Amino acid sequence: MAAEHTEDHLPEPHKFAPSSLLASSLDEPVGRNVEIISCPVPYPLPVFFQTLSLFVLHPEHHSTLILRTTILSESSLLSDPASFPALPNHAQILSYKPFRQVVRRLLPRQPKRDKALNQLVVFHRSEPSQDEYQGQHGVVEYVCLVNKEQDIPFYHPAVKKVRFTYLAAKDDEPDQSTLGRLVISVELFDSKKIDENHKIYRTCLNLLRLTYRNGRGVQEGYEKRVQHDTVVERNSYQDLYLELKEKYAHLESRVISESKAGKEDVKRHVWKDVAIATFLILLWKDTYPAVSTPRQALILPEEKGKDDIRASWGAPPGGFVDVGCGNGLLVHILSSEGYVGQGLELRPRKTWSAYPSTTQDRLKKHAVNPTALLESCQDENFGPFEKGSFFIGNHADEMTPWIPVIAALTPESGFINIPCCLHTLSNKFTQMKYTIPQATVPPGRSQLDVERSLGQASAGRYGAYLAWLAGLGWSCGWEWEREALRIPSTRSWAIIGRRRLPFTPQQETQTRNRVLDIVSDVRQAGLFKPRRAEGKQGDMEEAAAAAVAESSEKREEEGGANDEQTHRVQEKKDAELVQKVENLSIKI
Repeated sequence: MAAEHTEDHLPEPHKFAPSSLLASSLDEPVGRNVEIISCPVPYPLPVFFQTLSLFVLHPEHHSTLILRTTILSESSLLSDPASFPALPNHAQILSYKPFRQVVRRLLPRQPKRDKALNQLVVFHRSEPSQDEYQGQHGVVEYVCLVNKEQDIPFYHPAVKKVRFTYLAAKDDEPDQSTLGRLVISVELFDSKKIDENHKIYRTCLNLLRLTYRNGRGVQEGYEKRVQHDTVVERNSYQDLYLELKEKYAHLESRVISESKAGKEDVKRHVWKDVAIATFLILLWKDTYPAVSTPRQALILPEEKGKDDIRASWGAPPGGFVDVGCGNGLLVHILSSEGYVGQGLELRPRKTWSAYPSTTQDRLKKHAVNPTALLESCQDENFGPFEKGSFFIGNHADEMTPWIPVIAALTPESGFINIPCCLHTLSNKFTQMKYTIPQATVPPGRSQLDVERSLGQASAGRYGAYLAWLAGLGWSCGWEWEREALRIPSTRSWAIIGRRRLPFTPQQETQTRNRVLDIVSDVRQAGLFKPRRAEGKQGDMEEAAAAAVAESSEKREEEGGANDEQTHRVQEKKDAELVQKVENLSIKI
C-alpha cells in the first residue's frame, strides 16, 4: 500500500500529501528509471516552471551542503533534442518538447571535502494533444554530467538524473483545489533496491516537499522578508568567508585546546566574528583605494608561496577602532589579515593574554566617554581619533548611538553599527514606532526609503530603533546604508556610514556645529553615564570617584552654602537642560 504523509500546519484548503510510487514487491531490483514519490498540487504549470527556475538559480535551497551555483551557459532551445532519450512511464503517451536548457556548476559549502558537480537542466513542456488530461504538462530534468556513480559528490543523491514532472489534473479530479500532480523520479546508474528507508527516497521526499511549499509561495506572491547582499556582493563574500573560516578554524569552540584551561573562552563567537571581518574587508575594498604598500598578513604554513591578492586591497587610512571590542577576537582576525587598528574595552579580558603580542598591543583598556570629547573637536581638521579612522560598533550597547556622532567629528572617517541593545544618546529607547522628523530628512530621501530597505524588520521596537539610528545618521551628515549580515544572531542588521551627504562646505560646517551642540547638551545635562569597569577594578575606580566627590563636598561646606536664590536659578536651568536633552533623544 502506498505510504501516506500529511502536514496539518499548512493552510487550508490544500495540504501536502505525498504518496510513495515504489513497487509493493521489493524482491527483485527495480529498473534504471524509477518513479519515487508524488503529491497533488494546487497550482498550474507556469507556477511549476517558475518554482523550478528559482531552484536552478538557488540549489542551496535543496541542501545546506551546497553553497551556490554558477551558470555556465543557457539557451532557449536544445541544439539537438533527439540526443535525449524518451521520458519514461507516464510521459510515453505524450509528446514533450524541450524549450530551455541550462548548464550549471554546483559549488559545495566545504570545497576541501566535496567537489563541484556540473549539471545540465532541461525544461520540457507537452505539445497539445488529445488525451485523458486537460491542459499542458511539464518536465524539468537535472542531468549529472558524470560517467559513474563514484563521481557523484556527497551532497547530491547517487543518481544520474532527477526529474520533476507536472501532470495537469484529470477532468474527474475530486478535489477542485488540485490543479495538477507533482512526480519525482530518478534514473539510476545501476539497478538497485529502493525502499522508503533508502537515502534516495528520503531525498526525493524532501525535494517534493520543498517544491510543493515553494510553489505555494510563488502562487501566493511571497516576497523574501530580508534582502541580503545589498552592499557587498554575495559570491565574493561567500568565497572569502570560506577561506577565512578555514584559516581560523583552530579558534572554533568545539576544537579541544589545552591552552584554554582556566581562561575565558576565546573561541565562542568565532564564526560570527569571521563573518563580520569578511564583510568589513570587502566593504573597505570597495570604499578605499588600493594601498601602494601591500599589507603583511599572517601566513599559515600551507599558504606559503601563494600570492595574496588581498594584500593591496583598500583599507581605512586611519585604521579601525572597535569600540567595545569584548574578547578581542574581531581585532585579532583583522590584525592577522594585516589591517591596522585597535580595540577599546572597559577592562582587559582574560582572553587577551591568549593572543599573540601583535594583537595584545592593539587591545586597550579605555572607557570611551563621548561627552568628554569636545575639547579635541574644536578644530574641524582634527578629531578625537586618527583622521580617516573607521569605527566599529559591534553590539556596543550604550555606545551604539554615539558611533555616528564620533565618526562625524573625526575627519574623513566612516563607521559600521550592528545594534543589539536599544539606547539613545542619554537613555534607553522604548518607542514601538518612530517617525523621523522631516527637518532631519535630506532632500530626495524619506522615511519610506528606510522602511522599504528594512522590509519586515521595520516593524516593532527594534525596527523603530533602526529608523531612529537612520535619522541620527542623517542629522550627523551620513549617507545611510544598511545590510542584513549573514551572522548567527537575531540582531544582524548593520548600519553603515562610509560617505557623507553631498553638502557644500558651509553645510558641512553647520552639520558639524549641530553635532557639537548635541554633545554639549548631553554633557551639560549629565545624563550620559559612562559604564564603569566590571569586577574589582570597577569597584576601585568607583571608590576613587566617590573619594573625589566627598573631598569636593567638604570644600563646599568649608566655603559656605551657596546663596539660596542662586541655587534655585541653577536648579531651574538644570531642569530645562534635562528636558531639552530628553526631547532631543525623541526628535533625533
